[in-house]
Parts: sequence; C-alpha cells; structure tokens
Amino acid sequence: MSAVQDNKATLPVPKNLLFIEHDVPSSTAASASTTPTDPSIADPLAAVGAGIPPPAPQTNGATSPPVANLAQRVGKLGLTETKLPDVHAEPHEYYGGAEVWTRARTFSNSGVAGTTKRRPAEMSGEKISRNRRLSHEETMRVVLEQEDTDRNAREKPNLNLTVEILPEKCDDPAFVKSLNDKPGILALAMDRKVDKEGKVKLEALPFIVPGARFNEKYGWDSSIVEHCIFEIKHYNKVLNGNRSYYLARSQPPFLTDLALQIYNQLDRSQKEENKSWLKRVVQASIKEYHSYWMSVPSLDPASGLSRYRPVGLGIPPETEATHFTHILQPYAQKLGISVNEYIDGYNNLTIAEPELDEYFMHDRGYEFDIASAIDVAFDGEMNIEEEFPLSPWPITVEAFAEGAPRESSTATRQTSKHWFERAARRKEIMDELCWNDGYGMYFDYDTKAKKQARYESATTLWPLWAGCASETQALKLVRHALPKLEVAGGLVSGTEESRGIISLDRPNRQWDYPYAWPPHQIMAWVGLERYGFVDDAARLAYRWIYMMTLSFVDFNGIVPEKFDAVELSHMVDAEYGNQGTEFKYVPREGFGWMNSAYQIGLQCLSTGMRRAVANCVPPWVFFNLPAPDFSSAKKRRAEREAREAEAAASGHGGAPKLEVHHDPPSLEEAVAKLKLELGHSQ
Repeated sequence: MSAVQDNKATLPVPKNLLFIEHDVPSSTAASASTTPTDPSIADPLAAVGAGIPPPAPQTNGATSPPVANLAQRVGKLGLTETKLPDVHAEPHEYYGGAEVWTRARTFSNSGVAGTTKRRPAEMSGEKISRNRRLSHEETMRVVLEQEDTDRNAREKPNLNLTVEILPEKCDDPAFVKSLNDKPGILALAMDRKVDKEGKVKLEALPFIVPGARFNEKYGWDSSIVEHCIFEIKHYNKVLNGNRSYYLARSQPPFLTDLALQIYNQLDRSQKEENKSWLKRVVQASIKEYHSYWMSVPSLDPASGLSRYRPVGLGIPPETEATHFTHILQPYAQKLGISVNEYIDGYNNLTIAEPELDEYFMHDRGYEFDIASAIDVAFDGEMNIEEEFPLSPWPITVEAFAEGAPRESSTATRQTSKHWFERAARRKEIMDELCWNDGYGMYFDYDTKAKKQARYESATTLWPLWAGCASETQALKLVRHALPKLEVAGGLVSGTEESRGIISLDRPNRQWDYPYAWPPHQIMAWVGLERYGFVDDAARLAYRWIYMMTLSFVDFNGIVPEKFDAVELSHMVDAEYGNQGTEFKYVPREGFGWMNSAYQIGLQCLSTGMRRAVANCVPPWVFFNLPAPDFSSAKKRRAEREAREAEAAASGHGGAPKLEVHHDPPSLEEAVAKLKLELGHSQ
C-alpha cells in the first residue's frame, strides 16, 4: 500500500454525469490509453457481413482488443446527419457508419450549458415533509388509504390494520428490535392540497417498487427525492427500505447526486422555485451527513472514514432462517446447544456475545456535491433551518468523545469552502488508507484491524464515479482492476479468487462471484466515461444489455432481479433465489434496478451497437474478442453446487435448495414433461 504522490487531480474536478436529451453535441473522444481506434484496421463485424475474413485480434497492452472504424465507410453518419441506413441494408452498411451516440456526455453542475426543455416537476402546493409532522388523525387516514387500496379495512376488522406513531428517536436499537415481531410499512412523503371548498386533502406521493415480491420503497429502485427528504427528517437517514426493520439501516449517500441530476434538468425560467427545491434537498443531505454518516458508529474517528456500520440488536429479522447458520454454529457448540436455541437466546439478550454484535453491525449495512450546490446555486453560503448537532471539524478522536461539545446547525453558516475542505480531506484519507498502488485498486479499510481488506470488488471502480481518483489512479484501475472483474455479461460483484472455495464455513452469497448487479454496472459506466474511457464503458454496457436481451428473448420476456454474469444466466439460486424468474412471479413491468440499468446502458451504446445487440450479436463477435469458456464455467459451477449441497446437508450452509441450478430443458424435454403432468392430472 502506498499513497499516490504523482499527478493528483490534474483533471478539472469531475462532477456527476447527466443523462440528457440529444440536443447537445456528443463527445467523440476515444479512450486511447485503453482501446485506441486505428483507421487502418478493418471493422470485424462489417467485414463479416461483407464476407471478408476478420483481422486477427490486437491488444496493444489494452484491456481488450481494439474496436476499429474504417476511415471511409458506406452509410456514413455525421453528427448533423439524421438519415439512418435502411433496415434491410447490407450488413456492412447497416452496422457501418460513424458512431452516433444517443446522448450527450456533460457534467451535472447547475451551470452546464445545453439544458433540456422539460417541464419542471410539480412544486406547487406545500409539502408535508418540510413543514410539520402529521397529526395522528391525518396519518391514520392517509396510511389507511395507502395500504387499504380496495377500501375494505373498516369493513374487515379481522385484517388488524393499525397505525403506530413512532417515537422521536425511532432508530434506537432497542426500539427497532421491539418491532421485529410486528414489522410494518413506514410512512412516506405526502402532498397537502386544498380543494375548491377549502378542505385540506392529503395525497400520498407515488413511488416505484422493485417488483415481484417487493412492494415497499427501496433506495436502489425507488429513488424519489421527496421520499428521501421525508425519511431523513423523520427517520434520520435515507432508509434501505421503508419497512420497520430497516429503521437502523441506510442506503449509500446518493441523494445529492440524484438531486443535482434533477436540478440540472428543471425549467430554467423557474429559477427561484428550483433553488428553493434544491435548498430543501441540500439541507436534508447535510443533516444526514452530520447525524448519521459522521456520527459514531458510522464514523470511525481514528481513520476519519465513514462506513456501513449501523446500530442494531440481534439478528436481522428479514434474512432467511439459515442465513447465519455457519456463523452461529461454533458459538452454539461452545455452549452445547442447538443453533435455534442460540438464536433465541441471542435475540432475547439472555446470551451476550460481543463478537457477534460486531459482526451484525457490519452486515447491516457527499461532500463535493454539497459544496458544488452551495457554491453554484447559493453563492457560496447557506443557512440551515432545522436544528441538529454538527459533527466536529477537523476530525479527531478527542472531538468525537462522548460529551464533547458540538456546534448547532442553525448557529453555523454553511459555506462551500468548508465543504470543499471536507471533500479534499476525505480524498487524502482514501488515498492513504484505501488506495493500493501496487495492485492498482481501491480496497476497503478494516477499521478494527487497521489494514486494507484485500477483497477484490466491483466497488473498486466507484471512485471513478465519485470523481475522486486522479488520472494515474483511473488508468491503473482500468488496466488492473477491470480485467479481473469483466466477464461475459459485464462486471461481477467480486473476483472468484477473493470469494474463495465454497466450504462449510463459507457458503456462496448473492453479492459474490459469479453474480452481477445493476448498481455496479451503472456506476462503472458513468465513472469510466467521466475519465475518458468511453470505449470501455460502451463495451461493458453492451455486455450487460446483451445478457438481459438474451434472457428476455429466450425466456418469454423475463426481467429478473440478478444474473450469473459468467454464464449469462438468470438461474441464480444463491441465498434468496432470484425474484421474477418463477412463472407465477414473472412481472410484466420488469424489475426496478434492472429496468434502469437497461435504459441507461442503451444510452452508452452507439447506433450500430444498439442494432447489433437488438439482433443478439454476442459481444465477443461485435468487439472481436475471445469467446468465453462457458464449459469451464459450468464445470466450476457444478463443483460449487456440490460443495453447497454438502454444506447444507451438514447443517452449515443453509437449507438445501428445492431446485437445482441446471440448463433449460430442450423443447422435446419440455413437451414430454407436460405430457406426464397432463397424464397425472386426468
């Protein structure tokens, strides 16, 4: 491990990419350092279409063989041309032409040029979330309306639908634990409207549910700013989901990014209204920053880093019954009792185990955005209207000691200068503790062991998205980290080497290799583009879109929760299975974050790439890459499943799966099975 000393922050400090309409000229800059474009090399796909043998792959030390364009090609499309080749054109013309990107790449600060002419989100009417808490009567009526969609609760008292008023400190660990036996849905933001007769009416604001069995708001899938503000005001943080057992658990701090993305697209003629809306978001984000991310235990004062370490007592109630069996088994054996007895004792506090307390805190689980917003939209200074204690600055162990004095938010004027200082300091700490120059990767820092945790994860690319990597760091990430994580269907969550061999005490987890998740893909695409690695971002997006399209085409329109990106398969059995894959649960509307990843991924593709992926042209064909070794992947998967079965049979790895992970049946096998089923039913 070594801190980066060379070429720090030589780029203009990058801000978040904004996905906007097509009236802004596109960037044509290629990422020459990784996938250089050479006009002398023929286009492999166009050559195949024209009957010409493709050229041999060339790597030039890059992360993948380069994709080339001919200097003059049939059907050339310039930035100002709008006519596309006919759908029945020859392949070399249809897939040929200059690359036409479907969106502009700009940074999302509020002063960016070329804004769209979209109408602003409705901001008339007073938002309940910023003015006052609801009365008991109002809350009961609105929540009943939210939950009782068919209006039969009062006629059916057996449903036992009740409304509970939470205490002010509703995320207290003991209180949250007390709700485990009676979990419920948490209230979200509402509009207060007055009708023609002067009668006040409260209307619940809609939100997006992930899909399948999930019917609540989740941070990843349901990013609605008003609900996030409401959660910070009433629950002290943006929750993982609006269920009672999530009261102590947060989402990654993405609210400021989301707000800036929206703010940059609002109608510029409504300047004051837009600034008023943005101020509410920034104030809420500052509260969450000080009250949650910069407070112990989320903050480690010794290192100055924030971490996913929420408070909580007992075992998370929403997990599978056997999720922690392999962790709890040694503790149960030490006391000579069963795992179930140990769980009961640990949950009711008759068994105390500090090591497990530490483990479950870890399992549960802005600065530059805030600085930019204050600087650009509020002329460098802003007051806070809600009172709460600020976290000390600078960060020292003594300043965060219990009983140490704190300044009040309402007594301290917020300045962009102060927030830029906080952002710069966090980058320094990340460079010192998280960056490993030898590996060319960022790693988590273990605040207890005081050393890097060398687990190779897709999150190593997140500093590119955040814009806190230097050019040197970005290049090393692309050269060293990307090849470790890139597979047939995009980016895996972590490497196979880091996951290790599946064993009795190391069952397979859904966020491990070989599984892939949309947030990792999106943040990697955006981060790579930000630093100029446009070709790499497009290639990764193509892999992901191809995998989703292939599954959709082959399995009757299925859009699942997650994928095995190594085998391009949605047949995922790890932990909770895969929502949306069973026929009775196949959602017509898709799955929240999968839908988002598909739409954003398409914006990363050129016109030719879109056409190719629509025809299910494999990425290794389109980009002239070596084909994946699917046979070896299947062999490794079979070995993994055998070890999982052994672990389950011995009581260490969870309950045996009801179904095994297997290849889809042939048409003949499906027909034969159907005949047998029909025969038994007669």
